[in-house]
Amino acid sequence: REASCAAISDLIQGRPFPQYEQYYREIWTSALKVLDDVKGSVREAALRLCMALSNGLVRQLEEGNHAAAAKAMMQEALPFLLSDKGVESTVQDVQLFATITVMKIAKHGGNALKPFIPDMIPQLLGLLSTIEPQQINYAYQRAGLESR
Repeated sequence: REASCAAISDLIQGRPFPQYEQYYREIWTSALKVLDDVKGSVREAALRLCMALSNGLVRQLEEGNHAAAAKAMMQEALPFLLSDKGVESTVQDVQLFATITVMKIAKHGGNALKPFIPDMIPQLLGLLSTIEPQQINYAYQRAGLESR
């Protein structure tokens, strides 16, 4: 599993997206599954693969000269990241990584993000309570009690 993650990471880095487009969703699925592996070195390799996938997508969005590739990548990655295998996962590491990736995509998405906004808004609003620090949540609740 560790060697597979490292090999896939090496293969996709620096390659044009159309060369691995047909496997893109499968790679995301496998990478996030292995992110919850029992063995620490496998988790590290999976994290490196996830980072390569995330950074490749964000790089495509930032460059903007390959709009078709960026849109195709987002069509595969965003629905997956917003699903129960991503931000709604029961595994905390997977959930955290997917949330950070979705936030990066939202920051750099630009016009390519428009078709995905209706799906992203409810998910991101739902994540507010999990992202928000406990101290802020406590202070907010206490402030609500004092105004009653």
